[in-house]
Amino acid sequence: MNAYKKKYSLENPEDIQELIDLVENGDLSDIEENEDEDDILESVTVPGEPRVGPDTLTKMDEQLQERNGNQHGADDSSSDDESLSVVAAKRSGVTWKKIKFETIRQEWNQDQDPIEPAYPIEYFLRYISVKNFRPTTESEIKVLIALHIMIGCLNRFPRIRMYWDRTLRIYAFLENMSRDRFFQLRSCLHFVNNLEKPTESKDRLFKVRPIMNSVRKRCLQLNLERQLCVDEQMIPFTGSINIKQYIKGKPCPWGIKVFVLSGKSGQAYDIVFYQEKTTTTKFGQGASVILHFANRISQPGHQLVFDNFFNSYLLLVELKKKEILAAGTIRINRFFQPPVMSDRNMKKEARGFSEEVVSEDGVVNG
Repeated sequence: MNAYKKKYSLENPEDIQELIDLVENGDLSDIEENEDEDDILESVTVPGEPRVGPDTLTKMDEQLQERNGNQHGADDSSSDDESLSVVAAKRSGVTWKKIKFETIRQEWNQDQDPIEPAYPIEYFLRYISVKNFRPTTESEIKVLIALHIMIGCLNRFPRIRMYWDRTLRIYAFLENMSRDRFFQLRSCLHFVNNLEKPTESKDRLFKVRPIMNSVRKRCLQLNLERQLCVDEQMIPFTGSINIKQYIKGKPCPWGIKVFVLSGKSGQAYDIVFYQEKTTTTKFGQGASVILHFANRISQPGHQLVFDNFFNSYLLLVELKKKEILAAGTIRINRFFQPPVMSDRNMKKEARGFSEEVVSEDGVVNG
């Protein structure tokens, strides 16, 4: 190996001739290392060598051409149109050749037409699998509803499928109904025929109205206690429904709001599902709920309690006419500004301090 590297210039004829000799002899050790050998080889044209396009074939390329021609059975007697042209791809190491285009002929054997005629339902079932549904029974529907009630009472797992986890050992689910059957019945359960809904109906709970009416019918058959209360409750629900609400401060802030008439014991005697403006009257939304439940109270002398969301002066006047004793917190602007002490001044009084005012007609006092 030479002790130094010589740098060649392609503009000097002597350097070009020396490079040609180096290429022919195969010794490239004298070429400067910072030069790209492929670029030098491509830039040097050897006299008398054939050119293919912009590339130049060296003697090494001729030898490669002869070897490829022998491998592919090249025939010297072939015409010029069928001759092969070989170019060495110096960077990638891939060798290309030019050949005459010939159509590839291959026979196609098909025993059956890929497109078979079929009815629309047959064509649909080819792509969409439909599971066979086993008819249900009355007892199975009772179990289904019971499991839903248990899920609502327990409410401990983020996924319903977890109630069937054998490591948790909730035998009420494991022993009464399989998980797959539960979800199959749940997805196919219908209480009404959707096609029978009246066009003018604004009931947003039309699909579950029969079961709601069944529960309310039983509540209306119960005997009322003397001490009653009206308040709102939330049915936890995070799905998609246009009556879902968010109430800050509730144990379950997201859900469906329900107004309930209940007794001191906690027994429910009537229910009304909130559907926005569909439950309002001239007395306002809160008062309309109280008057609706007041129709349930037929016997005089009942004591009805509610909070300031429902309470108003006109409401107490109506309840007084029905001989219902009502009490509850108030909002001053709903009672025509009664002359009572402000909250700031009342806080300055001793514990147990009270103040009473009465309307001139004696109907409302506070």
